[in-house]
Amino acid sequence: MKKLYGLLILGIAALFLSGCTMKVYYGLDISNDGNVTVTVINAYDDEMIDGMISMKDGDMSGEAKTNTDEERWAYIDSSESEEDNENSFKDYQKEKYEQDGYKGYKYTLSFGKIDNLVASDGEAVSMDKMQSDSKLFTKEGDVYKLNIKASEDTNSESVEQYEQMGAVFDAKFVVTLPQQAKSNNATSVSEDGLTYTWDLLSAKTIELEFELPAVAEESKSMLIPILIGAGVLVVVIIVGCVIAKGKKKKTEAPVAPAEPV
Repeated sequence: MKKLYGLLILGIAALFLSGCTMKVYYGLDISNDGNVTVTVINAYDDEMIDGMISMKDGDMSGEAKTNTDEERWAYIDSSESEEDNENSFKDYQKEKYEQDGYKGYKYTLSFGKIDNLVASDGEAVSMDKMQSDSKLFTKEGDVYKLNIKASEDTNSESVEQYEQMGAVFDAKFVVTLPQQAKSNNATSVSEDGLTYTWDLLSAKTIELEFELPAVAEESKSMLIPILIGAGVLVVVIIVGCVIAKGKKKKTEAPVAPAEPV
């Protein structure tokens, strides 16, 4: 009887959620001078929100009623876990997201300069733990490597179960660069080679190797005065040695004997 009841609930959920869509978006924007900004979007289309409200209200009809936008936003706000929000997005700026038929929230955070986000051990960071002090990159010379593990939420049994009910998940991780990457394992790449997209329902890791023009130029510009300074120091040392050697020879020069009176 318990199993039959469970199947009945799944069947009703399938009626409510079939064709509904949830949007999960992780964006990583890296500027020319190495500033890193992270954007996260969690949003649902109206049909999914209406279906979830009906299931929450215990509606067994299988037909979700149409709610007002005010009712939909009230449900989204009430369904957000404060604990998860504090753990995952405690440092992020939060704002309402309503675009392309989706309603939800957008979280944005500047992580600062990329060199402050470079790890020494090269261990991959979980997408669920991307905070402002997270070490997302490794670096060798002027080449940066992004190495992130996909969120467990997008590969969980619950996602698969919802998909079996007919729900659709649009889950993406997107990286935008100022110039083309050296290598990547992205699901797709834009025509200009600057935007890299991973389908999080299939990707296990996000891997990307790239250089930043401004950072490389900055390294070169710092190298020039160092080389000039080193050259000047060498010249000073050489000149000093020559002068010292000349003084030594003058000191050691034999004194001519005095002529007899």
